[in-house]
Amino acid sequence: HSYLTPRPDGRTLVGSTLEDVGFNSDVTAVGLAELTAFAIDLCPALADVSVETSWAGLRPESAAGTPHLGRLPGLENAWIAAGHFRSGIQLAPATAVVMRSLMLGQVPPVDIRADQFLSG
Repeated sequence: HSYLTPRPDGRTLVGSTLEDVGFNSDVTAVGLAELTAFAIDLCPALADVSVETSWAGLRPESAAGTPHLGRLPGLENAWIAAGHFRSGIQLAPATAVVMRSLMLGQVPPVDIRADQFLSG
């Protein structure tokens, strides 16, 4: 789950941690220490640099472990595409295709029933 991403300006992005903390977006000392150790282990030259900034992002996951896609119950014109957890960026194009189909009253090009995702 960890990675180093060199940036064109010479900085290096180090990520990421996974902690179940509800809606708390505070950076933890333990998480920062884990990422620092990972970065130095992978690239010892990073031992001589300081941390410029840190942040935490929330990545909601549905209880079923699969995204919620479709119309919100009880609301005529409200739709949801949420709960992608750590796969949001990878699933964004497919989510857009599925949501477009649903909003136009078409059958999506893939079976989006949760049991189809969970059985595989």
